[in-house]
Amino acid sequence: MRNWIRSGLVGVVVGGSVSGGAVSAQETFYGSAFIDIWRDAGRGEPCGVFYFQATDPKYHSAYVALWDMSNWSKYFSGGSYWNAYDGKTHVQGITKHIIADCLMTDASNVTMLTNIGANAASYTDQIYMGFAFRLTNAAGGLAKGNHEYFISTMPPPDTTAPTVTLTGPSEIVTGAFDVSAAFSEPVTGLMASEITVEGGSVTGLSGDDADYTITIEPVMGATVTVTIIANAAQDEANNGNIVSNTYTIQAGSPASAFEENEEEILAVVAAEALRGVRSTVSSNVRMTSAAQERFISGRQQAGTDSQMVSRAATPLDITGSAELSNGRFSTQGTFFGETGSDESGQTRLFFGDFDIQRDTDGSVSAQINGKLAWERQISNTAMYGYYLGAELGRATLEGAFAGEQDSFGASVGAYFVTEIQPNLYVDGFASLGVGRNSLELDNGTLNVASDYKTTTGTVGASLTGVVEGDGYELWPQLQLTYGQTHIGKMTFSGEAYSLVDDTLSLDAGTVSMASGTFTAEFKVPLDGLSVSDSHALFTFAPRVICERIMATDTTSNCGGGAEIGMVSRSSDGLSNLTVNIRRDRVGDTTTTGLGLNFERAF
Repeated sequence: MRNWIRSGLVGVVVGGSVSGGAVSAQETFYGSAFIDIWRDAGRGEPCGVFYFQATDPKYHSAYVALWDMSNWSKYFSGGSYWNAYDGKTHVQGITKHIIADCLMTDASNVTMLTNIGANAASYTDQIYMGFAFRLTNAAGGLAKGNHEYFISTMPPPDTTAPTVTLTGPSEIVTGAFDVSAAFSEPVTGLMASEITVEGGSVTGLSGDDADYTITIEPVMGATVTVTIIANAAQDEANNGNIVSNTYTIQAGSPASAFEENEEEILAVVAAEALRGVRSTVSSNVRMTSAAQERFISGRQQAGTDSQMVSRAATPLDITGSAELSNGRFSTQGTFFGETGSDESGQTRLFFGDFDIQRDTDGSVSAQINGKLAWERQISNTAMYGYYLGAELGRATLEGAFAGEQDSFGASVGAYFVTEIQPNLYVDGFASLGVGRNSLELDNGTLNVASDYKTTTGTVGASLTGVVEGDGYELWPQLQLTYGQTHIGKMTFSGEAYSLVDDTLSLDAGTVSMASGTFTAEFKVPLDGLSVSDSHALFTFAPRVICERIMATDTTSNCGGGAEIGMVSRSSDGLSNLTVNIRRDRVGDTTTTGLGLNFERAF
């Protein structure tokens, strides 16, 4: 906005007073005057700019000042004037604080552009004087932008070049982003070709007046710089802008890629940990169940009031099974060896498991573990065992993140079986293990690697009864298990966009699984002998299952299923072959499995 008072051309010629708006002057002036009222402060003190040029040589004077319109005899705050009447030159500076006070705004909203006081040797030599400022935001009835107030015989030349400041995001960008260009005054002529960008390109330019928005498409992994060259835009007086500041931002980094994919990485880690704890619990259940069957079988063969019969060495016992669950295939099994009892009644056993799983996305996970156990019968109604174990695992992972994980670990544990009353047995186990895992994942943009440790604990117990019927036995069992793997903080080395960051980390927390199963297993000899002596045994075991899994989220499901099996024993009792088929549905997951067990004693 420009307000010019040209001598003899603009203003109000008054013979005894000067008026402007609703305010009347209380002095007598001889010449041209103009009042521009900005605002009413609400205190009866309107504020405005007063211009005056005398036409009577006796009163050669010129004023450009902020004036208190309610008291015409005094300045509101300041101004500058030339007065020949008293032979003096008067200069009273107008600052941004004075203007802000007048407009009732904050001083940070005001930028002084110029303030020209009386600076000529005589009145006739004074061409112009006044002040100019810029409002960042509208205030006091004035719009944002430049405002100039001068008294002169000709306008002052505008030789001030516009400045421009670029601002944008302060954090790493991972896609297209906007840069704001704020000019010091309205400009025109800005084009995208006059914006220099390194590490990206201009894909959009919008805005007008003094504010523009530049859209940048970055090259990921690059340092993006944006600059507006000099003379890219011009103000009303055709002054070209001064070159802008250089705005700099990093586009993409291993840290940003890691943060974007943290949930998927965590899901991979948690899934592998859950598979591990499930495998450990299953292994301990199978080990304890085998001990229970040996104990019950020995009790039945020896008689309830006698010591257990001595056990033959079992150098080979292989169990295998296969499962298909919602498109996921897995095969698992055990191998078992027994040396027989020594003089102290202690038996040394070697027990192992293998587990191979293939998921619907093509991921394959294989685990094998072995346990060296020492088992001892402490009475004719109780036995216990303890073991040292070692585990190896390898997983080939597919999906959004593809990669591999190698694992190894060691564990210790113990188990027991006891008859609490005739044909009612309690067994249980507990184990603690530590593992070390080497993980590498890649999704095409981000490659991460981590060596991390885990601690796994498991506990379980079951109550089993043996009910002898006419031509069959019923073995009802209630089993509870719990397994937990603590992972905690994992550190990663990540590579993305040709940049490497060894400071990445996430807290994987803990995964756990709790389950409860009630099974009613019917054992029916097909050869008319007792269950313990039968060479052909049919089994049928319906069950109810509930489980709760806590990993990246928590799920609780219940369901049920059944298992049908056949057991064939050789006439010499040294060879056993067991085949079973099972089908379970827990929650939305249906599992179908085939199991095979072969045992040979020598």
